[in-house]
Amino acid sequence: MSAVNNILAVFKGEKDFSDAIMDTVKDGGTAAATGYVMSGGLTVVAQSLSKSSGR
Repeated sequence: MSAVNNILAVFKGEKDFSDAIMDTVKDGGTAAATGYVMSGGLTVVAQSLSKSSGR
């Protein structure tokens, strides 16, 4: 989604191409980090629930 928004901003003249690339890379890194943290948290919850149901 970020890439599309940034490309549109370049075509409209609202952003330079290099700024659009940097913003897209930054947004991608943020999304990857968020996904990693969420995945780790869900794994911990799933493991905790599976251990508690086995008692």
